[in-house]
Amino acid sequence: MLAGAMRTAADLLQAARLPGTGGLSITCDECSISIQVSRHGAPDLLVRLAMLDALAAVLGSTIVRDDDPARPAAWLKIHAVAAGIPVRVHAELRISIHGQGEALAMGPDGGTRTHDPRRYRRPLPPGWRWQTELDHTPHDREHDREHGHGPQREVRSS
Repeated sequence: MLAGAMRTAADLLQAARLPGTGGLSITCDECSISIQVSRHGAPDLLVRLAMLDALAAVLGSTIVRDDDPARPAAWLKIHAVAAGIPVRVHAELRISIHGQGEALAMGPDGGTRTHDPRRYRRPLPPGWRWQTELDHTPHDREHDREHGHGPQREVRSS
């Protein structure tokens, strides 16, 4: 059964014709396949999005966003089945940081505010989500890369 999952994972990657395989981590067991698209191995957001799009197309599924309201963390995820085996694909999003390390949250109206669950001991309010690298324009990302700063510093949460 493990060999079948590994063959299925290899077939998925081949069919997806990914724009590179750097940043992929594939884990198979007897009953599932997990594929991580890592921002450390593929730091360019557009490359990661292209990888997710290609995998979603091959799997006949959609990409959904999943924000953790209790801590500054968000992912893009794909859940599907290939050859009878559940497949989960995920890519962590970089959270935008402001000032002294507080995460930026975005409300339903598009307004932003800082939110530190460690200090406020409350999750994000309903309808709110973390502001991520998806919320920045290509110009913003290029400016930050050129000048070595900006709101896109990495946040490590435990």
